[in-house]
Amino acid sequence: MNDFKNPEGYADPTAYHAIKKIQGEDMEKGTVIKYKDNRGSETLMVTLGSDGEVVTGITLMPTRRGGAVPVCGMYASPERIRYMYFNSIPDYEVAMYASDDDLTALLTAVAGYIGLEIVSDKETPAEDEEPVKTAPAASDARVIQLETEARIYKGLYESLLAKVTA
Repeated sequence: MNDFKNPEGYADPTAYHAIKKIQGEDMEKGTVIKYKDNRGSETLMVTLGSDGEVVTGITLMPTRRGGAVPVCGMYASPERIRYMYFNSIPDYEVAMYASDDDLTALLTAVAGYIGLEIVSDKETPAEDEEPVKTAPAASDARVIQLETEARIYKGLYESLLAKVTA
């Protein structure tokens, strides 16, 4: 976050908030921010990345639901991923940072939720070879269309995950 004080060393909150709104900032993955939502409730969100204008994150909840992952003593559900402009979360503060283990578990859950396969650096035993697929008949045009759409969506999700985990 930018320095709250002006060059003379005095607190200058007006300039600080004005500059913060204009610039935004790049938040580190795993930063947990606290802000007031549009209903006035204090909300915690773990960030998955930002580009200075938009922050990607998941709201933390006190109770576990479905596939929620424990993060910083609370729970984050990959189903609740959200994108917010910095100027729509005024006066946020960094509450804490998620541990590497929590962040890895959360990113793995997000990847699984959007249908991406996680490739680990560990060597895996050789798997049985898949049988060779035969070309579908001309009457299977719908199957070809669906497979093509699936490949396109998978590519989009992989690029999203690459941006989020970069």
